Amino acid sequence: MPKSPACRAITGTRFIARFTARRWRRRQSAAAASRCGDIVCTDLTVGEIAKRSRYPNLQSFNRIFKSVYGMPPARYRKEGSHKTFDPSPFGETAAMFDITLRKIVPIELNGVVHTGSSLQIGKAFETLFGALHARGLAKPEMRMIGVYCDDPDIVPAENLGSIACATGGSGGPIEPPFERRTIDGGEHAVLRHKGPYADMHSAYQWL
Repeated sequence: MPKSPACRAITGTRFIARFTARRWRRRQSAAAASRCGDIVCTDLTVGEIAKRSRYPNLQSFNRIFKSVYGMPPARYRKEGSHKTFDPSPFGETAAMFDITLRKIVPIELNGVVHTGSSLQIGKAFETLFGALHARGLAKPEMRMIGVYCDDPDIVPAENLGSIACATGGSGGPIEPPFERRTIDGGEHAVLRHKGPYADMHSAYQWL
């Protein structure tokens, strides 16, 4: 039996409400993830970080952060996965990581430039995804690659340059918002990192 217009409207409203709530939770989780870098790399208090993230209160930030990382932010600052890279009192790190030498061919890329904290490069990837799909250029075999141009130990976070890239940049004219980039071929030292994005800086320092 077909649903009445009123029933369809109510069902649709419930669907939209569920979808909106799900999207809100994803955005809150993403905000917590982006602020993990502040927990790891700055001396800001957790309250200051929550305020910068525009959470309504500290309790909300703590709850969302714990749902993403398994522990509250204050504890994560002391015991989080980034501590794996810290040297012991004897000058050695708590864990060793495999470094491999990999020879690669040059890789042609199309990218969208990002300026600012590398933890915010997701915004540039969103622009990249949107532009690729709008132009019918998105392909299943494409690889997404982040290219980081500056040393975060030297350049202030707000001035860091990076590029959100997709493979398949060779041939054809290039139009905004894309820029064409090339990763040089040759031997590269590679450390494979698996974990929170905020730990990348520590992994890079270890390398």
